[in-house]
Amino acid sequence: MSRWAFWNNLHIRGKVLFAMSIVVIPILLLMATYSYMHSKLLYEEKIEQELALENELVSQAIQSVLEQKGDIARQYAQLKQIEDFALKGYSRAEARGSLTYPAIDAALNQVQEENAVVENAWIAFIDGDYVIGDHHYFTGADYSLKNRPWLWKASASRGVAFSDSYTDYTAGQKMVTVTYPIEVDGRRYGYLGLDILQSSFPLMIQDYESKTKRHILLTSEKVPLFDSSSMWETFRGKVRPNADATLLKTENESYYVELRTVGSTGWLLATYANEDVVTAPANDFLTGIALTWFIAGVLILLILSFLLQRLLSDIPRIVRYVQRIEEGNYLLHMKVNRNDEVGEIARAVEHMSTQIHLQMEEMNYRAYHDSLTKLPNRIAVEQTMHEWMKQFDQANEIIVLTFMDIDHFKQINDSKGHSYGDRLLEQVAFRIREVLPEHAVFGRFGGDEFVILLRCQKDHYPQIRALLQEVHKSFKQSFEVEKHEVYVTPSMGVSLYPVDADTYEQLLSNADTALYRAKDAGRNRVYYFNYEMKEQFEKELLLEQGLQKALEKNELMLHFQPQFDLHSGKTTRIEALIRWNHPEWGMVSPDEFIPVAEKAGRIREIGYWVIDKALESIKGLSKEYPDLERVAINVSALQLRDKEFTRNVKKLLDKYRLSPGKLEMEVTESVFMDRVEESIKILTELKTLGVEIALDDFGTGFSSLSYLRVLPLHRVKIDRVFVSQIETDQKMLSLVGSIIEMAHGLGFETVAEGVETAAQLKLLSESNIDTVQGYYYSRPLAIGVLREFLSNEKTVK
Repeated sequence: MSRWAFWNNLHIRGKVLFAMSIVVIPILLLMATYSYMHSKLLYEEKIEQELALENELVSQAIQSVLEQKGDIARQYAQLKQIEDFALKGYSRAEARGSLTYPAIDAALNQVQEENAVVENAWIAFIDGDYVIGDHHYFTGADYSLKNRPWLWKASASRGVAFSDSYTDYTAGQKMVTVTYPIEVDGRRYGYLGLDILQSSFPLMIQDYESKTKRHILLTSEKVPLFDSSSMWETFRGKVRPNADATLLKTENESYYVELRTVGSTGWLLATYANEDVVTAPANDFLTGIALTWFIAGVLILLILSFLLQRLLSDIPRIVRYVQRIEEGNYLLHMKVNRNDEVGEIARAVEHMSTQIHLQMEEMNYRAYHDSLTKLPNRIAVEQTMHEWMKQFDQANEIIVLTFMDIDHFKQINDSKGHSYGDRLLEQVAFRIREVLPEHAVFGRFGGDEFVILLRCQKDHYPQIRALLQEVHKSFKQSFEVEKHEVYVTPSMGVSLYPVDADTYEQLLSNADTALYRAKDAGRNRVYYFNYEMKEQFEKELLLEQGLQKALEKNELMLHFQPQFDLHSGKTTRIEALIRWNHPEWGMVSPDEFIPVAEKAGRIREIGYWVIDKALESIKGLSKEYPDLERVAINVSALQLRDKEFTRNVKKLLDKYRLSPGKLEMEVTESVFMDRVEESIKILTELKTLGVEIALDDFGTGFSSLSYLRVLPLHRVKIDRVFVSQIETDQKMLSLVGSIIEMAHGLGFETVAEGVETAAQLKLLSESNIDTVQGYYYSRPLAIGVLREFLSNEKTVK
């Protein structure tokens, strides 16, 4: 506590001043530091610009001199008399005595004498391997062009070339040579050269030298032509040419260096300056700015102290008012009559208090009401139900909970948009509210889910049922949404308390189960909960959960029912039929678990498993029993909605290296009840691949005759419903015969299912059936039993 005694004993003005000091002083220091860094950056930018500008000026001056000498070399190299002299191809001895030599010598003398920096002017002849220079100069017999240091750059250039620095073998002085080739009709005869003393370059640069800025001139080989302070070895390898100025730190000092190329010469020019040119003025600036900010800080704190005394006089009153707000007293008046910010704060706190009061009421409303329909939400409905249950009169009362949703509402949302769906929900809520009595609780759980709570005397229960029917009938009238007439239907599940459940959660679950059954029965109806529903729902849930592990635990298996070809008298095909051997429930019928798999979205996974295992089996069986042509599997409409179905089937065929003809797919007429074109497209792809297609359960649906003409089929399977009656019903026998004749007329084979007696087999054979399948021939068999059957097969008679 003692460490905070100083702070605790300060009044609010002292605390504010102390806090402001802690804040202001670091800010002032930061601002001074920033100002220093910024000014240093500006000085750096300035020196970089100056270095770049001076480097550019010096570079241009040097380049101007060199380009001038290059122009002179080019002009003289292209003189007609020099070209003619070169074309003669004189030897050294012949050249001196030629008639044109005096003119050549005069031209070279003129160049040398008129250009102060030109030490020598000369012409080198490649074929003669000699040089003539100004003032009657000729090379001796021991002279060789190939040893001259300027030659490799001159020979590599198609125009002006600048040599590196070298020592002239006659004068013994450092030279730089400017050359230009002498060419006639594309052939090079020699070079015209101008020797410039290296000592000429300092004269060009020294006018730009100062105490703060120095220069270095380098050849393309980075040999110094000028380096007054001998700094190049310090900078070598640390500066990139034609980049911004760089700050280099050496052992003793740091320098700003700017390096650039000199025109087309390939030479480099560096301009550098000591770092002091930046730090010295920046330090002076820092001293001044620090003093300025210190004085400003003191003045700020003094003025602030005076203002705070006047400003904070009403703060204690505001604090007391806020404390009362904290206690829950929102509607109070502070009585602070000021027009400054403190007065605004006081009024703002009063306004905030009023707003908090209103928002608390609004939040309380939103917590228990749906934002779209303004109906009670899930929490409010649950609270009401618990209140009713506490007040419940076990002897005389009954509570009715109805769970309702709109049929196909998701499709409306997906096709028309969520805004459209919201407008529809608002109208649905309004209409139902109009039908229900005032004492009813009507709420929305979310989406298109609504709940109705009703309580009544037991002897008034019939009126409740009638009321719910009125709610259901109210949907017969259309709704108008965005100027469109819309018809929707509700599905409703009803559960009674305490008849069906003794808790709210169970009551709601039972109503949901009844709603689920209403949906399953075709929607647009009111279903009342009973325990058969619950048992069926729980059974389907157990089946769904069991299916999730059935594949993993290898509980699924295939049995195969042989199909007997009456023409060959042999078993030519088998149909794969899925079985589920549950470790606790035993064998589960496909009629039970296949619909559950379809609802749960697992039918595609199971379907591919069936194809895989069927292909694996037929691969082994066809090797053992060559007469066995293919295996047939059943395919659902959901499987055919998979756009990758054909490709995945091909992958499985490739996996077992089987021809597509080994596989037959049986589809029922339900495939064509929805998405007809899509289904036909997939079947056509399969048929094109080579897979056989059969129409299963023919005659039991509604679309066979209309689509039979266009379906990509190989065979038609006549349903067992027809086969079972042909012995006793002549009309049915005639109908079956007509189906067989029609199928043959369309080019399809025929298969009769459910053949169980010899009489049925005889009648079907007389009707020209192609293949039979049924218990008379064989039940579905496990793979091991099937092998025994095929090994001991006997012709059916």
